[in-house]
Amino acid sequence: MNILITGANDSIGKRVIDKLKTEKNVKIKILINPSQKSEFLGTDLEMSVGDPLDAPSLKQATENIDTVIHLAEITYTNNPALYRQINTVSTKNLIYACQQNNVKKFIFVSSRVAGKNAGAYALSKFMAEEELKKSRLDWTILKLAEVYGTGKKEAISKIISLIKKNYRVPIIGKGNYLTAPVYIDDVVQVIISAALSSESTNHKTYIIAGPEEITYNELIDKISTILEIKVNKLRLPVSTVSFLAKIISTFRKDYIVKDQIPRLLKKKSADISEAVTDLNFKPIKFDEGIKKIIND
Repeated sequence: MNILITGANDSIGKRVIDKLKTEKNVKIKILINPSQKSEFLGTDLEMSVGDPLDAPSLKQATENIDTVIHLAEITYTNNPALYRQINTVSTKNLIYACQQNNVKKFIFVSSRVAGKNAGAYALSKFMAEEELKKSRLDWTILKLAEVYGTGKKEAISKIISLIKKNYRVPIIGKGNYLTAPVYIDDVVQVIISAALSSESTNHKTYIIAGPEEITYNELIDKISTILEIKVNKLRLPVSTVSFLAKIISTFRKDYIVKDQIPRLLKKKSADISEAVTDLNFKPIKFDEGIKKIIND
């Protein structure tokens, strides 16, 4: 099986590649831009250097490919046009290239916030999903919850760092909005299961979340308990954070991304039952995952 991976340079992409290398009869090709080429020099990966917004380079990248795992995206920016270009338009271009080259399967890694009413990022992912659904490809959509364990820059690792340093942890509003954090290794495994699965997962959408829903307050308290450090919370009214984000966004700075707030507050499905049945998805509990991060 020949598999093309986009977004190979991020933490999920790198782990997917490492896992796929252990699979028999799988040949991996990655789509990267010129600035990323040096990261993969000396590896045994086949590289296709191109631009997701450049149709000819995508057509070349998808030649002789059986399955595409589309991970590339932008998740945080105060420039809505970037969300549309990178998350929607480039996905549409990749879908078209796959159709031209008769790619058998397209795995789209999306988000469970995808929709029309949760900000620009959510809309861009929703529109990409819609493009895929109307294509003639066999597709599987994986809608990820909050992934943790990806590195020091992700949100939960930052919370751990704040608590360890005895800094105050900011909480937007009452902190009673629900999360369903999912550990990175579980995400990687389910992506590979989808890519290698039979036709039973074609034209299906799966929620990929942790096994339990917890409020943001509970999430912080669990981390505090595991660390055995009392947490200091800084409660910020939604209106205040929204105002600050609006001001900062006018300068194109991404210290606070304004569409993070509607993403956070949106009610999201955490029903993983179909992923459990079809993809043998067995996510670990949040407490167990946090201990893995802390002990690494």
